[in-house]
Amino acid sequence: MRTGVLLNAECGDEPASQAYDRLLCHVRAIEDNGFDTIWIPQAHACASEPMPSPLVMAGAIAAETRAIRIGVFVKLALEHPVKICEDVAVLDLLCHGRLLFGADPGGREQEYAGARVGWAPRLEAFREALEIVVRGWTSDGFAYLGEFYRLPRNTRAPASAGRYQAEPCVPPHRAPTERAGLPFDYLSILPKPLQIPHPPVYLVAADRETADLAARRGHSLLIPPQVESAAEVADHYWRVLEGAGRHRHEIDLAIARDVYVEIDGEQARKRVTVKTAGSLIGSPDEVLHGIKDLQHVTGLRHLLCRMQLPGLTTGQTDASIRLFAAEVRSRLQM
Repeated sequence: MRTGVLLNAECGDEPASQAYDRLLCHVRAIEDNGFDTIWIPQAHACASEPMPSPLVMAGAIAAETRAIRIGVFVKLALEHPVKICEDVAVLDLLCHGRLLFGADPGGREQEYAGARVGWAPRLEAFREALEIVVRGWTSDGFAYLGEFYRLPRNTRAPASAGRYQAEPCVPPHRAPTERAGLPFDYLSILPKPLQIPHPPVYLVAADRETADLAARRGHSLLIPPQVESAAEVADHYWRVLEGAGRHRHEIDLAIARDVYVEIDGEQARKRVTVKTAGSLIGSPDEVLHGIKDLQHVTGLRHLLCRMQLPGLTTGQTDASIRLFAAEVRSRLQM
């Protein structure tokens, strides 16, 4: 089983610049202690959680690290899919193929106040954006005629041919840079990412509907820490995945949990002032047994630890990271 860390960008009363510096310090400790992945959330319109640009933070983390894989959460309905497709491809090239792409359909309603897509239609906009991003990485040229996105804007591709249309191969072939003066009916997104066919895609799922979408499209699943019914969502995902003719080894099931470890488990539980459902807080043995139980009921393959928790100092967080790596992670790999 793989282990990763989900960064917590909450800054409390400290300036945002200090919060970013603190996160980068944690990043170095996370890689030094042998974790497999590190994940960056996205949050808009929230002064206490200044993380509106996870791809920018991912670039900074890529410069600070050498081997750890870097995951980003992107709320696709808030962003233009062509821009996300391009930015992720560039980032994958810069970090030498270490990127993991998390597509998040959720968020808070106030985050959508300044967006092109409103709160109510966000799920359908998310589905279209996800299709555009993945197709953009894997297609030479295409037209897309959806309810929310029409690409290229003035394409003459016929609507009767479907929502997604690959560019017809009509000799002679012309590269995108050689098409000046020709009708702009199909879009080519460049550059392509380093990973082939594209960076692994994870859908952030708090419900069965998103789990169903992930399974049918063959994407991995990531269940956030606020979800109380992780076993129910995971079970539905596995059943739909197998019903679609896919094998469990093709994908990854990741579950995020609040994690804090101290030698004295009772003291650990006193230190963390705010706990979410399913928190793994206690001594190394207690946390290890909690992970094993979670693995048994969900089929967990990738644990994301949110370790920067309310009430903890930077020193306590780093000590927990080191203790988890030495006493818990090492035993999970046996």
